[in-house]
Amino acid sequence: MNSHTEKLIKLAESYKHSVKIESGYNYLGIRMWFENGTDCYDFIMNQTKNSIKILPDLYVLSGLNNVLNKFKFSVDESGITIY
Repeated sequence: MNSHTEKLIKLAESYKHSVKIESGYNYLGIRMWFENGTDCYDFIMNQTKNSIKILPDLYVLSGLNNVLNKFKFSVDESGITIY
């Protein structure tokens, strides 16, 4: 386990089991899966405070039909824009 993974695990502990960190590491980074949309928003908005960089890809799994949808997003001081 590298220092980036350890840092994300410590951050994830504050989200009360709402987040899953994939154990495998790929060349793009570490994948995190949030169960709660509010926790995901908070994590994205606090990325600079936590000294991390998030790729602007958001995947949403529909609970109705198990379809995984991909969205791009951008972040500024007013919030998150998903397109």
